[in-house]
Amino acid sequence: MRAKVRKGERHWKNKKSIEERYQKLCEDMHLPKDLYNIELEMEEGKLVMRFGKD
Repeated sequence: MRAKVRKGERHWKNKKSIEERYQKLCEDMHLPKDLYNIELEMEEGKLVMRFGKD
């Protein structure tokens, strides 16, 4: 997911849709939604995704 956001691939530029995909992926893998902390920020005009275990 981070690589797609970093490259600015199509459908990976909207913060809300990326967060929804992340939540859907967690559901599909039967992981708690709060297991990882996800941050989406703009840096130098590009969207950057960071996450870490909470």
